[in-house]
Amino acid sequence: MKIGHVDDEDPSSTRLSHEYHIYQTIAGSIGISPVYWYGKEGPHEVIVLEYLGTSLGDLVATQQFDSANTFIFASQMVR
Repeated sequence: MKIGHVDDEDPSSTRLSHEYHIYQTIAGSIGISPVYWYGKEGPHEVIVLEYLGTSLGDLVATQQFDSANTFIFASQMVR
């Protein structure tokens, strides 16, 4: 689940709203998590996705991203 704050001045320009529209565009592609729910609750917006594991950003941040991982991920991205 991802939770963001709705911008009161321009509620259509929120990050999760944009992310949700991207997920709708690529829905059904291999390796893309389905969106179970997206909506706004008070001053927050919420997107609920299937958890697919550690993100690429987390691997890079914790320095667990090496050349072996690069080839694994690259072959999956090409498919």
